Amino acid sequence: MPQLAQLLRFAEMPNVTIQVLPLTEGAGPAMGRDFIILKFREEPDLVYLEQLTTSLYLRDNLDEVTHYGMIFEHLRATALPESKSLALIADRMKEWA
Repeated sequence: MPQLAQLLRFAEMPNVTIQVLPLTEGAGPAMGRDFIILKFREEPDLVYLEQLTTSLYLRDNLDEVTHYGMIFEHLRATALPESKSLALIADRMKEWA
């Protein structure tokens, strides 16, 4: 539960948004594929993929970077709103205490 408490503390930061993607939504387009989209002021976006034995940076292929951006937006739209996500986390903390 310390991890859940830490998530709630992070949620207070102005640059952090926490949303829960319910299991009821089923397997999404990113299932099993962790990725990070890095945005820079003066450089193009970059997608970082970490794999078992290596990591991969996608920057040069705009179509690939755009595709990951679309997946991210789909996940964000499918997830619970932040207020409901934080309430769910708090409820689970009470339930499991």
